[in-house]
Amino acid sequence: ATRALSAECTASMSEAVVRMMEDEEAMVRLKLIEALPLISETVPTLCTLLVDNLKRAFADPFWRIRKELLKASPLLIKNMGLEYFSGNFLAEYLSLFKDAVDEVRVSAGESLGGMCLYAGGDFVQEHIFPTVKELAGEEYSLRIANLCGLRSILETDDVPDRLSADALALLLAAGGDEVPNVRIRVAQALGQVITRVADGGRPKIRALLGELQVDKDTDVSFYAAESVRLCT
Repeated sequence: ATRALSAECTASMSEAVVRMMEDEEAMVRLKLIEALPLISETVPTLCTLLVDNLKRAFADPFWRIRKELLKASPLLIKNMGLEYFSGNFLAEYLSLFKDAVDEVRVSAGESLGGMCLYAGGDFVQEHIFPTVKELAGEEYSLRIANLCGLRSILETDDVPDRLSADALALLLAAGGDEVPNVRIRVAQALGQVITRVADGGRPKIRALLGELQVDKDTDVSFYAAESVRLCT
């Protein structure tokens, strides 16, 4: 009787959640996605039933839903397993690194720390970092957002040496970007990550900050000087 009741409750909950996922009101869908980490932790069978709905949610026209899904993605891996996520949502997840909305792109980058924690650095290196690397050669808005991903990787504990080195190399290379706003973000990020990178990377960071301190753009030189103070 207990099992039958449990199955009945799960079926009823599933129907309610599916209705919410398909609700015309975007805020209803958003509230459900915000609860996704809790749902995946407490009722994982429900997430199994929601695969098609979640796939569509990654392309939801309401950008806050796409952003919230990116925030939830590492916890989906933690609670549901890497196979569940990579087999169902990896392509959709990667597509949001080039989203039309800046806050979504930034959220994609910021999710990389959690992806390293729960998917593992090797998985990120093989399946996600190629997209990150590709963004370094894209248009200005994508390059800016990409820096958030590089910083997120470098700020995360126990990242494999190869991934950390590759992320730092891209961040250092971005210090030569022709757009001052990109160089500003690089200068800020270098100050944030210098204490987190391996000893071998710190002289490279200090050297680039030294160059940026005398940048022809006064804002770049200002933020580089601020980061230098953080390094001392």
